[in-house]
Amino acid sequence: MWRVNQVIQNQSHAFWVFLQQFLIRVVVGVKFLFIARLLGPESVGLISIALVSLAFIEAVTELGFMQAIVTREKELNATQENTIWTVQLIRGLIICLVLICSAELIENIFNVKDASKVIYVLSIVPLLRNAISVGVYKSQRNQNFRIIALLQVITIFFDFLFTIIFIIIFKNAMSAIFAMVISEIFKLILSHILLKTSPKLEFKFNEIKDINSYGKWIWANSISTLLFSQLDKVLASRYLGVTVLGLYQTSQKFSQMAIYDTSNPIGQYLFPILSRTHREKKNQLPYLFFISYSILLTFSVLTTAVLYSNADIIINLILGNKWNDMVALFKIMVIGQSLASIVNICIVYLRAIGKPNIVTLNSYIQLLIVAVSSFVGVRLYGVNGLIYASIIGYVITNLVLTLICLKQIKQIITSILIEGVRILAAVAVLIGFRIVISDNIYYLLVSVFIYCIYMFYFIVRTNRYQKITLATSTNIDFENRIQIPNRKVK
Repeated sequence: MWRVNQVIQNQSHAFWVFLQQFLIRVVVGVKFLFIARLLGPESVGLISIALVSLAFIEAVTELGFMQAIVTREKELNATQENTIWTVQLIRGLIICLVLICSAELIENIFNVKDASKVIYVLSIVPLLRNAISVGVYKSQRNQNFRIIALLQVITIFFDFLFTIIFIIIFKNAMSAIFAMVISEIFKLILSHILLKTSPKLEFKFNEIKDINSYGKWIWANSISTLLFSQLDKVLASRYLGVTVLGLYQTSQKFSQMAIYDTSNPIGQYLFPILSRTHREKKNQLPYLFFISYSILLTFSVLTTAVLYSNADIIINLILGNKWNDMVALFKIMVIGQSLASIVNICIVYLRAIGKPNIVTLNSYIQLLIVAVSSFVGVRLYGVNGLIYASIIGYVITNLVLTLICLKQIKQIITSILIEGVRILAAVAVLIGFRIVISDNIYYLLVSVFIYCIYMFYFIVRTNRYQKITLATSTNIDFENRIQIPNRKVK
């Protein structure tokens, strides 16, 4: 019992990040399933168009304040906090006005009726999001994960409740957008209450020059990331129709929830820890990177293998027969999401050591390759061509960023290769059972059992990961006690 109390009282414990992400992903997943079942592919496609429009404008105006605040040497003073909040508020107002003015144009571009009405309502969301407390960024820097988890979890449950109520009553796409607006109002108020902030308008931009300098790379990267992640949806809607877009979006969401969204908390948790380690204990960085990379590599590859081989039965059990057309899409998409999950640790690492420019430049190369591949792929292979294009982009990004990271920390290359061989052996076992077992239900049970056994073995073998993260978040020195397979810290 004392251990439970110790975790609860420790605001920087990894438990809060994983609890937050687990609950959010579960609730968002259930909400998405609820929307998909009750409203169908066409309404899902309509909601997707509105959210794509919002995401595009948000990325174009991204400021990168959170990452800059986490990595900077000094804490923010009151003037800087107010200036940052003022700039954010201006950004939110600009996005709001742009959405209102361009709603009909967006409807014509996507060629979808009633999209403008949904966008008009959605336009208030960015204004509310950008008025949130700057204390959220400071909490991330100071590794106060507990307060962030509390804010996010309460808000997501609030959003889920209103989404369910509105969809049952109105049974249309607009109901989900109304619920989003109400939840953002709630989150805005709650953030200032929990973090005890009372911001005021202040325009002393010279005070945040260093933050803007770092943020420009985050801004540039956010644009390329957005174009990379949303280009396929634009092409699917434009060339293949809103129903195909609904199938595409749903299969992408499923694969994302199963792999990337599950691994994403690791990156969120590690970013402030890697930043602090880079400032205070650089000699521990290679070993922290190795453990982190191994966790994401193992989880992503094995999860992909299980989902790919059981796609038919999983889709039928969760969504029903009317979504059978997305099975083939889902199988290909889990591969792309696995690659995205693996490269995430490289992105986090490079940003944490103050090299966001490398990530940004690589993202534009990736975008160029994916853009060309997508236009060719959608004409030759239809919706599958869009997925092939994204996979090509992820493969190139993984190779480039992983090589850049390993070039700086050469001492862990052998250990990563050995870890890769172990994972491939586990995948080979899963493939072998798939060949032998023809019954889908029986194979699902067997594959999940093998998956759990290997993950348990992996966790036991890397149980010193907790000591590494603890060492970077306290003054305790575990440097001489950390052991990595095949290597020891001198």
